[in-house]
Amino acid sequence: PYKYTTEELRVLRQCNKESFYQRSLPFAAVLGIGAYLGVQAGYFKGHKKYGPTLKVMGGAVIGYFLGKLSYQSKCAEKLMHLPNSPIGELLRRRKRGGQQETLEPGFSTGPALPSIGGAETYSDIGPQHDLDSGRPYMAGLDDSGRPTPDSESDKSPLLGR
Repeated sequence: PYKYTTEELRVLRQCNKESFYQRSLPFAAVLGIGAYLGVQAGYFKGHKKYGPTLKVMGGAVIGYFLGKLSYQSKCAEKLMHLPNSPIGELLRRRKRGGQQETLEPGFSTGPALPSIGGAETYSDIGPQHDLDSGRPYMAGLDDSGRPTPDSESDKSPLLGR
């Protein structure tokens, strides 16, 4: 597993705190209050027993995650400004569209998610994704040519074909 540097941990803690106060909390409040007002105005139907509470909680949870998601690019910028950070170097290369390589064991820059709107594409078609490529071949156990009840090549007179 990757070992974070003290500077990376400091920036990640700072990003977590800032994303909560600057994005998640306001988004959660706006969506929660919006859900409450929507139920009161009749746009949403409140629960029979709990009223608008479930809608308000759902809006707050969605707002929290939207806030965290919206702060990712700002946090990535902060990590890119760290001088001796492998993560910062990885993010700088990705931003420039650089080549993908392994920085350390267990820390690969390989394709994790497709980029949205960029020139980088991801495809799962190719020999590296063949499911049988890592399986050892044992001649005595190969049953790929063995006839099955579903195969047309088996024209046995006992089966009445």
